[in-house]
Amino acid sequence: MAKGANEAGDDMVVGRTNESEERTILVAKPTLDYAEDFVLKVVIGGGWSRTRHNQGIDAIHATGAIAEPPSPGGPSPEPAASGVIGRGLNGIVGYPHPVPRDRGREREAQAGVFGAGGTVATGVFGRGRTGVVGYWKDTNRDTTLETLEETETAGVFGCGPTGVSGISSDTVGFGPGVHGLGAPGVAGDGVQGLPGVRGDGGPAGGIGVLGLGHDAQGVQGISEGDRGGIFESQLSHDGARIRAQMSLIPINANDPANKSNKITDPSQLTRADAGDLCVTITQDVSTNRRPIATLWFCKETNGPGGVPVWVKIV
Repeated sequence: MAKGANEAGDDMVVGRTNESEERTILVAKPTLDYAEDFVLKVVIGGGWSRTRHNQGIDAIHATGAIAEPPSPGGPSPEPAASGVIGRGLNGIVGYPHPVPRDRGREREAQAGVFGAGGTVATGVFGRGRTGVVGYWKDTNRDTTLETLEETETAGVFGCGPTGVSGISSDTVGFGPGVHGLGAPGVAGDGVQGLPGVRGDGGPAGGIGVLGLGHDAQGVQGISEGDRGGIFESQLSHDGARIRAQMSLIPINANDPANKSNKITDPSQLTRADAGDLCVTITQDVSTNRRPIATLWFCKETNGPGGVPVWVKIV
């Protein structure tokens, strides 16, 4: 069998290593009779083939140049280069074997990289010091941000006017725009005196921030040098309404200090610590059963009999 090409101008031979000092360009010149939708296709005959080490056979391997080692007093070293550059409607399109090609989705995406995993696989998967790095188009990558990429060791690192943005498409169940699972699930660090986490309920009257606890606090605020929490209310947009700075939803009970009274859920009132506040509400017969609220303060965590001691404030 003929050997492969050794230099520019030699014929290429399949099944052999071919070398050249010059670039090789393959140009297709389609006519109206051109029936295929590709120029070059590389496939594994029969779909699979047994290999010596059972490692599978990839269709194409592409390796760009590695960075030239610097030499003292020499010219600037040649940088590393990419393995594959793709340009088109989508630069690169990828599908797992079981997923059929969907040209409509490809036209819709128009992305540098489009990955479609269907219902059986992940669309795009990244693993590394940072799994996936994304920059807004006008944000330059600099050494400061590269340091952040190293220290964050994140699955996804985003940089731009908005670092990471998520919108839920679940208009029925109202799923979260961003879901985080960890300790904590979501962490935010403010800069230049700005909040670490901000919640906006939107113009429809939604809650700004909602905390839901299970056998623990729903919301907890801690400060090393200031108050644990500040609550402020402002005039409504039309300037006609203003509400209290804080609201404690009353417990439908009588007296948290008197167990002889009928209490809706005793466990919520007997589990208390010194410093707790509690609001109860009753239907006062003398006022035509209008709701009457009472504010209580927990003076002792474990008083006589090991139960909390509540003091009526008003």
